[in-house]
Amino acid sequence: MPEPATLHIQDTPELKIARNFLILGLLINALVLLFFSLPILSLILSIISFAFSTGGFYKLSKLARSQILFKYYTFLVLDGVLMGIIAGIINTNETLKTGFSIGAFVVLICAVFYFYFFYRICLELTKITTIDFFTLAFKGMIVGIVVFLIGCLFLSMGEVFYFISIASLIIISISGILFVIGIFKIKKIVYYEG
Repeated sequence: MPEPATLHIQDTPELKIARNFLILGLLINALVLLFFSLPILSLILSIISFAFSTGGFYKLSKLARSQILFKYYTFLVLDGVLMGIIAGIINTNETLKTGFSIGAFVVLICAVFYFYFFYRICLELTKITTIDFFTLAFKGMIVGIVVFLIGCLFLSMGEVFYFISIASLIIISISGILFVIGIFKIKKIVYYEG
């Protein structure tokens, strides 16, 4: 096994560009959620977010000499696009909306792969930066989603469902903040030569 090498990149221009691109991509993505009811604006913001995030992950992958990081980001994006297309087809087709169809099953499978790729990204970021905030962010996001799914069991009891939904939203938001803090804390990259 090759020996790890540490590259201190705290104030390098490449890290600043990667960090800025990643933060801008995440912030614009949060705006997409706010303007979800305006489809054209939401689409434009999604494209801008995609461009910034892709640039940030590319720069960070290049700095870390980690093709795996960018590969998993690419798979994450492709899976998200596939999931969106299938969900759009299901939403426009009345026969697919009723009951649990094969389309809904495919969306569920895509969601599982989406979380897997996001997990691999967080794991790789933790490995190359030695910062645990990325895996903590992923675990927090999973906990938030599980809390929301538990809340769905109480859908008929309106106030309980809303309370649990807000709790899950807070947990997921804290996870996003942990991810951003992890990006800000990147000072060195550990990579393996060989």
